[in-house]
Amino acid sequence: QTKIRKLAYKIINLPTLLIPAWKKVLEELEIAVSMLPRDVTIRWNSTFDMLRSGVEKRDAVDAITADKSLKLREYELDEDEPHTIVWTREDEVRIYGLTQHLKG
Repeated sequence: QTKIRKLAYKIINLPTLLIPAWKKVLEELEIAVSMLPRDVTIRWNSTFDMLRSGVEKRDAVDAITADKSLKLREYELDEDEPHTIVWTREDEVRIYGLTQHLKG
């Protein structure tokens, strides 16, 4: 499992502590408040949505995992790890088209 996936689950599963902290970080960074989507096996695009959100909210992920009091340091994204995913709208359309074709 990726660090983004584990972080998304951690935030959802410790709502009284982590959801307010996540929202506060997003507000401080002036990023629209929303949760990191979770990866769900039955949804073809949930992994894509989760990773895209993690990339778009990278500053917030870095801020919340850097806060020692939240004990999320193990989910910090390292600069030397290939966590940044770059794609275009055409890639999204291609991926969606392929999955629709495979569904039959």
